[in-house]
Amino acid sequence: MKAIIPLLSCYLSTLSCALGQSEIYNNPRGKAEHDPDFWRSNSIEELTQRLQLKMNTNQAKNIIFFLGDGMGVSTVTAGRIYKGQKKRNSGEESVLAIDTFPFTSLAKTYSANTQTTDSAASSTAYLCGVKTNNHGIGVTANVKSSDCDGASDRNNQVDSILAWAQKEGKWTGIVTNDEIVGASPAGGYAHVSKRSFYNSVSKGCKTKDIARQLVEDKPGSKLRVIMGGGRKHFLPNEIAPQDEWRTKSSSKAVRGPGDRTDGRNLVEDWLDKHSKNNRTASYIWNKSQLYRLHEGDYPGDYFFGLFAEGKLKFSMENIFDRQDKHKNSVEDEQPTLEEMTIAAINILQKSPSGYILFVECHNIDTAHHGNLAGYALEELYQLDKAILAAHKMTSLDDTLTIVTADHSHAFTLNGYSARGTDILGASNSLPYSILSYAAGPGASAEEETDSRHRSLYTHKAMVYLRSGVHGGEDVAVYAKGPWAHLFTGSHENTYIPIALAYAACINHKGPHCNTKKPSSRLVVLETSVDNRNQTLIDHINGRTIAPDVLKPSRRVVRKVLRRSNPFEPSSPSGRDHES
Repeated sequence: MKAIIPLLSCYLSTLSCALGQSEIYNNPRGKAEHDPDFWRSNSIEELTQRLQLKMNTNQAKNIIFFLGDGMGVSTVTAGRIYKGQKKRNSGEESVLAIDTFPFTSLAKTYSANTQTTDSAASSTAYLCGVKTNNHGIGVTANVKSSDCDGASDRNNQVDSILAWAQKEGKWTGIVTNDEIVGASPAGGYAHVSKRSFYNSVSKGCKTKDIARQLVEDKPGSKLRVIMGGGRKHFLPNEIAPQDEWRTKSSSKAVRGPGDRTDGRNLVEDWLDKHSKNNRTASYIWNKSQLYRLHEGDYPGDYFFGLFAEGKLKFSMENIFDRQDKHKNSVEDEQPTLEEMTIAAINILQKSPSGYILFVECHNIDTAHHGNLAGYALEELYQLDKAILAAHKMTSLDDTLTIVTADHSHAFTLNGYSARGTDILGASNSLPYSILSYAAGPGASAEEETDSRHRSLYTHKAMVYLRSGVHGGEDVAVYAKGPWAHLFTGSHENTYIPIALAYAACINHKGPHCNTKKPSSRLVVLETSVDNRNQTLIDHINGRTIAPDVLKPSRRVVRKVLRRSNPFEPSSPSGRDHES
C-alpha cells in the first residue's frame, strides 16, 4: 500500500496539470428547471406521445443498420453532453438523433467462447444471427481460430442478412470508416477463422482472404455500394504509384502500391467483373470524386470507394487538416461518414425492390482503444450527423432504421461534477477526469494538454495496457420505422438480423408480407431533435407538420428542391408525399 501512494500522488499531480481548470458551460434552460411544472409538463408531453403511438406494421422495404463500434451507454451519455457543449450549452439537456427513436432494447454481446466479445464474433451475431468464437467471421462456433480450412467448409459457414436480402432482389451496401475488410463490415460477406486474413491466409490454407471474398464471391460481389478504407488490401505490392482515377473508360484503377503478395489487383478485377453484360462500374478514391459521383461523372450500376490505404482518419484529424493550409491536396481529402451515407442512400434508393445499407462508425472503437475520449466523442457526433441525414432522406412508411453497438468499452463517467462542466475536463476541478478507462495506454507522465483542443488528451487508465479493452455489458438498440416495436426488452444480439428479416419479409415472413396496404397513420406530439419545442409529426412519413395544416380539406405536399450541395440530404427517394 505504501508503494502505491507515491504513484497515486504522481498520477494526480500530472492529471491536474494536464487538465487544469474545467470550463463551465451555461444551461440554456436557465432557471426554468427550478419550476416543478417544467419537468412535469415535459413528462406529460412524453407520456402523450407514448399513449398515442401506434405500431407500424408495414413491410420494411428498406433497412438502414447503423453500428457504433464500441458505443456503449457511457459513450452515448458522454457523447450527448459533448454534442451540447459544442454549441456552448451545458450539454446534459442535449438530444441525440437516437434519443428520438421510439423503441429501444438491450442486446447481450457475449461470444460463443468469451464473456466479452470482439468485433468479429459480434458481427457474425448481429448480421448472421449466430454466435461464434472471437476472431471468427461468418462461421459457426465449430471453427476455432486455428482452423483455417474449417472456414471453407460450407457446413460451417453462416450467411448474413445481406445475402438473404440479395436473394429477394434487394440492393445492398456497406459504408464504414474502417478498412472495408475490417471485422464489422466483413461480417456481411466473409467466412474466415481469423479476422486478420485481410489480404492473405496462412500457408496451405484453402480459405480465400477477406478481400478476395469481397470481390469474387457472393454476397460481397453483389454489393451495389462499397465505401470505406483499406485500399492496400486490394492492390499488389509491386504496383507503381498512379495518380489517375478509374471508371470503365480510364486506364488505371489505383494510386499507390498495396500489400498483396500474390500479384493480384483486385480493384481491376472488380471493375472487369462489373463492366460486362451492359453493366457499368465506378471506382473512386477521394472526396472530390464522391462529389462528382452526384454530378454523373461516375455512372454505374456498382460503386467501389476506397478512400484510404488503411482506416479513414479520425474526424478530429480531418478538422485539423482543414485548418492546416499545407494539407489541402486531393489525396488528403477523405469524406465524412455523413457524406458517404448520403451518397450510398442516393444510389440504393434507385432499387425497385428496396435495399439494406450497413453503416459503421468504427473510429469510436479505435479512439477508445487509445484512451482518446475526445476523439471517440467526436466520432459519435459524426455518427449522429449521419443518422440525421438518413432520417431526412427516408420515410418511416417503408424504412426501418436501427442503431446499436457491437460491444461497449471499459469507459466511465466519474464524480459529481456541476452541470455544464467540460465533459473532457476534470471533475469539479479535482485531480481526476470526468472520463476515464479501466485499462489502456493512459497518458504519459510528460503529457500536457495540446493547445489546439482538449480532445487530444489521452485519458487516464487504471491498469496500463498497450490498448484499451472492450466492455462486456449489454448494449442499447434504438429503432424506428416498420416493426421497430420488435426491438423492446432484452435480447441476444443474434435476434437483431432475425427481427430485421421479418420486418422486411426476408426469409422469416409474416402476414404483413402479403399486402402492400399501409398501416393506419397517426399524428402525435413529438419533441424535435435539436430543441424542446413541440412539433406535430406524421410518424409514418416522418414529416413535421404545422398545426394549421391538420384540416381534412388540406393536402400536405413536401416539395423536393434541387440541391446545390450534393451532400445535403434529399427527401425520401426524391418523391413528394401527400397526407
